[in-house]
Amino acid sequence: MCRQCLLEARPDRARFVADSGAFTLNYAGCVGCKGNKQPIVTKNRVVEESEEDDGGDYEEITNFEHACSVCAHVIAEHYHSFRVIRTPVSGSDAAAVGSSEAAAAASSPAASAEAAAAAVRVTHDYLMECVLCGKGADEQVVQSGLSDSASAPGASAGANAAVAAPLPVALSSIQINAMLAGSRAPGQALAAPSAASEAAAAKEAEEWAE
Repeated sequence: MCRQCLLEARPDRARFVADSGAFTLNYAGCVGCKGNKQPIVTKNRVVEESEEDDGGDYEEITNFEHACSVCAHVIAEHYHSFRVIRTPVSGSDAAAVGSSEAAAAASSPAASAEAAAAAVRVTHDYLMECVLCGKGADEQVVQSGLSDSASAPGASAGANAAVAAPLPVALSSIQINAMLAGSRAPGQALAAPSAASEAAAAKEAEEWAE
């Protein structure tokens, strides 16, 4: 690496990471070309991959050199890593998984395997180190290990209770007689509503309105 070719060594790039390209805004010029800003090219790029045999963590490491396209002077060495990290969810987090999922897992081997796979937290980790491009790191959670129902316990129960709750309905005696029409004998006329039943229905409607 050559600090004389840079405006700043290893600038902080926060969450920005890259496995290709060059941060040319930090490029002062090639000292081999007397400070001229010749285009930067990538040389000696090597990508290495590794993965655990049991399908666990995965890692990809990329190394290459930033070099002057004219004199081949090496300006910086670029390092980038990408990791898939699988962490089993246990303890209080595992207890948060819904009881319905636990029952399904107990009744079926396939469901049990799916429940075990869901109880794993999966993250993607990125890291960049380069005197030209800077240092940066980022983490993204692609699987939390908890089901949607477990993330808000009681939410679905409350929704079901709201749906199941009966709506207040005030029926007049005429409507009640119409509902009972299906149970009357053939040819039998509906009974005329009495004054008492009409008064009771009106009072009940007023109570619901209040």
